[in-house]
Amino acid sequence: MERLYPDEYHLQTLNNMDIIDGLARQGDKGGKPRDVRFFLHVRSTTELDLCREAAEESGFEYADTTDAREGSGMDGATDDRPVTLVLKKQLALNLDALNADAALLIDIANRYDGHFDGCEADLVK
Repeated sequence: MERLYPDEYHLQTLNNMDIIDGLARQGDKGGKPRDVRFFLHVRSTTELDLCREAAEESGFEYADTTDAREGSGMDGATDDRPVTLVLKKQLALNLDALNADAALLIDIANRYDGHFDGCEADLVK
């Protein structure tokens, strides 16, 4: 999908701000490390393996794989990108760290014709 503005990096910055603000409204101070989960959607397990290898080289850990062709898929999976790779990384939530990780994963996903679909983190008080 083509966008004039915001590009996918700026759009992800806005999404990351929403995550941090939402957790803060629930009492999360953001300073405590927790697992943050990141989602990439790709065409096949071949691209999944390539994305996983590149992400692990950059400090991410493998968390899960879901293939929408084999039943119910992960939210965000599409017919042309049905395989979802879930990665995780231990982070204290701050915008700079989330943006840096998102930019890296956007680049990895794009390299293998995939789509980075954001992240999620648990509330930690």
